[in-house]
Amino acid sequence: MIKTETIENIVKTTDGLELLKAVSELEQERLVFSTSFGAEDQIITDMIFRNNLKIDIFTLDTGRMFPETYSTLSKTDRKSTRLNSSHIT
Repeated sequence: MIKTETIENIVKTTDGLELLKAVSELEQERLVFSTSFGAEDQIITDMIFRNNLKIDIFTLDTGRMFPETYSTLSKTDRKSTRLNSSHIT
């Protein structure tokens, strides 16, 4: 388990990309990022993909997303095979 103090120190001393890198290098079973495909999530997703960080990415497909969201999901999925989309009803 990661100590809270460790994460607090990383957050206080790094920018977004460095934070993602530092957290992805901590020893843990698995690190997962959930995306809703909003602008801020796309920035984080891009940083994860471009830097080949050990962070899995997933979204939940409720079947009720806007067409633009499905389009973004498709475009993001084409950029990496690491995106996991789970359909729930």
